[in-house]
Amino acid sequence: MRRLAEQDCSVVLQRVTAFLDHELDGASTEVIRLHLEACERCVEDFDAEHAIKQLVNRCCPEEKAPQQLRVSIMTSITTWRRG
Repeated sequence: MRRLAEQDCSVVLQRVTAFLDHELDGASTEVIRLHLEACERCVEDFDAEHAIKQLVNRCCPEEKAPQQLRVSIMTSITTWRRG
């Protein structure tokens, strides 16, 4: 099974929500899990996404944020962290 290289971080970050929601097949889940074990930068972004998801679920358990809002928030966080 191929591990994602550092240049593939964007792939991991695009799929992190599906990973958290257990929406990926077993092979994709394993590839992302292995990448997260090896890539500190992606783990930081994963942790931020996970924290946001938990906060939203606690505050609005029956409300779902639009996908574009989630993308906008994660883009802002990523930009800020790399700033």
